[in-house]
Amino acid sequence: MKIKLKKKRIISVLLAITLVAIGYYMFQSITNPKLVNA
Repeated sequence: MKIKLKKKRIISVLLAITLVAIGYYMFQSITNPKLVNA
């Protein structure tokens, strides 16, 4: 049970990090298009 909960938590943390990274990348592309095109 403990291992399952830990695994679920790791997956949720990775998902959150991925969503933040995508959101940050989109924000950067909107505010600074030159950075993405380079």
